[in-house]
Amino acid sequence: MNNVNFNDPDGINYSIAGIEDIKGQFAGSSPQFKATLRTSNGAQRSVRVKHIKNVNEAVVNQRIFALNDPLKSHLPCFYGAFDKEGRHLDGKSLEKRVISLDGHGYTIMEDLKGSASHIETEMSDFKFVRSELLEHHEENEVHGHRPKKGLITKIRHFIRRFFSFCSLNFVHPKIRGSLTLLDKIKNVWNYLRGMMGTEEKLKSQFEGLSQDELQKTVVQLRKMKEDVENSNFTFPDGSLLFIKKKNRISRETTLDIRLIDMNHAMEKSENIQGFDGMKKAAVETLGELIRMASKIESARSVQPPFYTAASAA
Repeated sequence: MNNVNFNDPDGINYSIAGIEDIKGQFAGSSPQFKATLRTSNGAQRSVRVKHIKNVNEAVVNQRIFALNDPLKSHLPCFYGAFDKEGRHLDGKSLEKRVISLDGHGYTIMEDLKGSASHIETEMSDFKFVRSELLEHHEENEVHGHRPKKGLITKIRHFIRRFFSFCSLNFVHPKIRGSLTLLDKIKNVWNYLRGMMGTEEKLKSQFEGLSQDELQKTVVQLRKMKEDVENSNFTFPDGSLLFIKKKNRISRETTLDIRLIDMNHAMEKSENIQGFDGMKKAAVETLGELIRMASKIESARSVQPPFYTAASAA
């Protein structure tokens, strides 16, 4: 895909340059590429170009951003979708759900990692695993998802089902797509080794933050919970992505949390059975996370004045 040019709804012209393969980084089994998005006024933004595995993810992102749905502020910014020739696909083209695009088109989204050399970024994702939020049979049929097969898929589904009965209702890490049998074996081993440490890994996301930053994170999570509840979309098989950034110069650490993995997301108007139950499960799961972060925040607030985030780490 070369020489991509398009205009956004505000009339700003964009072009794609500097496409670079992201070695060893996959979203599911869809390869991603790092690129620079340049605007006609000279601004540059780091983006990721991702192969369309199923057109539903592109449709959902396009709809959420076009409708200014409350979920918009919690997703990576969506810049559009393109066919294999680099032609921009508008909303009407996407909403036809042209299945022939699968694997032959691209989405362009914000690169949450960024590119600043003085920023050290750690990214961790946690899959929602309440039973209501596991992959949905009717949604698979409506959106044309291909049946998944293989040992890794069976193990992944078993682990998610197992964790759906736990109180935390998240699992980490996810099994990522890979190219060799050895990589797949390593993935399964790392999944089995890491899944039991999900709660500690989740708590560790809040470590190293200043009290002010932790308070901002709790506010962000409360806003996310409210917006998920008010959204016209819900997201079975979705995830939370924690982006922790450490500034090597100022020594400050910030945390941003986004919703990702919208491949199976759906709009209320599609009338897919179980929509309200899925939304309720997502809201309640976020409530659990808020209680965890608030408990850590409260524990710090009763510490003596010399207590710091560094001493807590």
